[in-house]
Amino acid sequence: TLQDETHDFSTPGTHRVKMKAISEFGCADSATQNILVRPAPVAGFTNTAACSITPTTFTNTTAPISGTTPTYTWNFGDGTNSGVMSPVKNWTALGPKTVSMKVELDNGCSDMITKTLSVGIQPSANFATSNVCAGEQMVFVNNTTWPQGDITYLWNFADGNTSTQTAPRYTYTGVTSTRVFNVTLYAFIAGGCADSMTKQVTVNEGPRTCDFDADINYNKGFRGVDFTPKSGTGSGAQTGVNYTWIYDTEGQSNGPAGFNNFQEDGVYRITMRARNANGCECTAVKTVTINRRGVSEATGLEAAVKVYPNPNNGLFTVNVADAMNFSDLSLSLYDILGSKIAEIPTNGRSNGNFAVDAASLSSGVYLVKVSAGGQSTVLRVNIQR
Repeated sequence: TLQDETHDFSTPGTHRVKMKAISEFGCADSATQNILVRPAPVAGFTNTAACSITPTTFTNTTAPISGTTPTYTWNFGDGTNSGVMSPVKNWTALGPKTVSMKVELDNGCSDMITKTLSVGIQPSANFATSNVCAGEQMVFVNNTTWPQGDITYLWNFADGNTSTQTAPRYTYTGVTSTRVFNVTLYAFIAGGCADSMTKQVTVNEGPRTCDFDADINYNKGFRGVDFTPKSGTGSGAQTGVNYTWIYDTEGQSNGPAGFNNFQEDGVYRITMRARNANGCECTAVKTVTINRRGVSEATGLEAAVKVYPNPNNGLFTVNVADAMNFSDLSLSLYDILGSKIAEIPTNGRSNGNFAVDAASLSSGVYLVKVSAGGQSTVLRVNIQR
């Protein structure tokens, strides 16, 4: 009923508008016109956080209108502008910013939206670490930087576990084969922004077991002991693993199995080191007790005499415990039919070891007869070539 009217049409298109005028005398007249209402845009946008380091991405959500061409004008409230549809903005100053976006269509219609953003302080998340072997502790060095403010952290170790420590130490459990984990560090500034960094870390497979068997083998040496690693599925060396055997004060050897002929009775500390192609290693320690004297005293001359190695290639040693105590000691070599082949010299009895050179004999079974102190015993010797 106003003389001059303003009206918002809710839909575009042609609308028929009629105005009627009535005088104070009751006389009336009217006029009708068709009004074309053009479609207008509804401006809208979303954005990521406004932070001092990471650029803010503005996503234009204004719906397109068929048959029109839009023009966009962005004002970021810091003296900079943009005309792209969805700009990316780097901030140079902290604090509140009034951001506006105007959409203008080539039909003459337009709309504008304005938001206030606050640019916050942001840390630069960074960390360093080194790959480890299974069961070892991984050390994380936090290299995050930030200009000011209170900071907190969250570590995600990608195995279901997290930590809020600044620089944690972490051990991955249950790793039976080499695995890669994507570790993420999140850094948060109180009242400000966050940042994150993800790095791959590798936990390398180590030797599957770190254990071994120690078996007395007096056929191989007078005080001989075999050492055999355990692979996790039984006895035997694990493929791809190098072994080092340390025999206390009597030296060491390398190989998938160890053997040592100890010089004296006693208790020895044996160390096995297993190292695989990843550079991962483990160490196991056991003690072995050598007591040949006790064996000899318990069973007489028969147990006091040993031949080693047996089988052999014709070169072997006859050991007689306490040989120095036998003035009538004699050693003889016979064939399997009982015919004497040779007398074995018994001079040099200090350690009870008597070397026999039967390299000229053919392969077969032979007999060594040892006589001392009114007793005698016969041992079989197997020569193989």
